[in-house]
Amino acid sequence: MSTLPAFSGDFERRLVTAMPRLKRLAYALTASTADSEDLVQSTVERALARQEQCIDKSKVESWAFSILRSIWKNELRSRYVRRGHGLENVEDLIDPNMPEKQYELGLLRKAVQELPEHYREVVMLVDVCGMSYQEATDMLALQKGTVMSRVSRGRKMLLDTLGTKNVAEVQKQ
Repeated sequence: MSTLPAFSGDFERRLVTAMPRLKRLAYALTASTADSEDLVQSTVERALARQEQCIDKSKVESWAFSILRSIWKNELRSRYVRRGHGLENVEDLIDPNMPEKQYELGLLRKAVQELPEHYREVVMLVDVCGMSYQEATDMLALQKGTVMSRVSRGRKMLLDTLGTKNVAEVQKQ
């Protein structure tokens, strides 16, 4: 018979507060509602089961983001092994008959997914999840200048891929 770990109310409150940002990051990484829900559930389960490993209780959100990233990277590795290749081709998932704005959002998602992982990760954290540069720095254990540089380069890559006209249209939404 297994016993449930004793949860501290403060830890749980901080984890619940982090949920909206965890969900946004999960969806941004997976581009799938079902996969993102599974990813968040796995993240919360692991965080609750291992909460004693969270050294700084004031940084539960950053710790949970690290867990989410780790689980997602493991999932991608598993998919690569099972299928013999990585993610599905996003072009195959975009319906050219979509309304124009949805099509452009699809192009943006595709462009983001094609960014090298180290650029995609920081762009997602800062631009999608709304983290500050410092929060992303703490979470990724990088120098602040490195995070700022990667965000800037990632954004430039997106602009180059999409062209200024497409980016301006997407930003209007």
